[in-house]
Amino acid sequence: MNSAIMTHNGSNSHRKRLYRHTDYTARRKAHKARLEAKGIFNETRSERVSRVSARLAKEPVASDLLMSVFLSSLTTYRRAQICEPYPDEFFLEDGEKDFETVNLYAKAFPNIAHFNRTPSALKNLPAPALSLLSWVVDTELYDGMSLSQVSIDEYKQRTRDIDSLQSPHSDPQYVFKVNYTEDHHYKQVFDKLAEEHGSIVGFHGTPLTNLHSIIRNGLDATFSHEDALFGEGIYLSSDRDVAYGFLRPAINVAVESHFGQQMGAMVFCDVVKDSKKVRTSTTSTHARVGNKLPKGYIVVDDNEYVMIRYILIYNRFGRLAPSKLNVCWYVAVFYVLLLVVLYI
Repeated sequence: MNSAIMTHNGSNSHRKRLYRHTDYTARRKAHKARLEAKGIFNETRSERVSRVSARLAKEPVASDLLMSVFLSSLTTYRRAQICEPYPDEFFLEDGEKDFETVNLYAKAFPNIAHFNRTPSALKNLPAPALSLLSWVVDTELYDGMSLSQVSIDEYKQRTRDIDSLQSPHSDPQYVFKVNYTEDHHYKQVFDKLAEEHGSIVGFHGTPLTNLHSIIRNGLDATFSHEDALFGEGIYLSSDRDVAYGFLRPAINVAVESHFGQQMGAMVFCDVVKDSKKVRTSTTSTHARVGNKLPKGYIVVDDNEYVMIRYILIYNRFGRLAPSKLNVCWYVAVFYVLLLVVLYI
């Protein structure tokens, strides 16, 4: 099935790219200004150790997740595109990313729990390694957002109106709430749009290699295929089981990770309910293909109309209910037949 449906992928389009997601030069300048304002460049080593130690102690499992997905983004042949953002201190003189050095330090890290059990391990890290660890786990400082683990029961209670409509087949094993600082540009823009138009919920399954970028940049329509079945855009579903069908479980390369050796991921999003930017099965027919979106499908044309609320993590993978599998199977078969008709 075309990977643009319900997944974040790496092919580029000619669509105008939004500043927040794909103008990484501007992003890095914004990050530098943010860090300068917080006095981070005058931070002593002991202050940095204390800050990172506090972050690891406060959210050990979330820190493990951030390290796991960062390492995963380094494993793909598309890492030059997918591994964004990227730590400023690990660029070569010619502007290329120094993946060799980053891999050297990152793969030498013990598991996150070890730093909490053995404070001296953090204190004894070489300066570049400490800097890299700081960048990976302290996303609030660098990106204006952070993750906090919530229990499955708390997640179900907070989302009971939505969760009650979902099948237990796609229940996650771990849930992380995404917290945004008040000065986060993404939050300010989205909140204003949602207040004006209202919002709906959408789920988006993704390969593990893409989750680093998704967590820290948000979902990005410019990564979609131009020839996607229902046009370019961010594909989601109001049905979690459908999105679950597009998970891409992968090997977790982080050392002794809390999540084990295999992981899959999905994001729970709020979506602005504006028919000019957001297409659903009841609001839009795609002109090129001439057919409506399947029930429950959502396609978003503008990055700022999607706000990630939760990260859902899976490390046990069961089969979907037959009715859900049939939906995915029929869409896949239809798309293949359509390509045959168009290109023969």
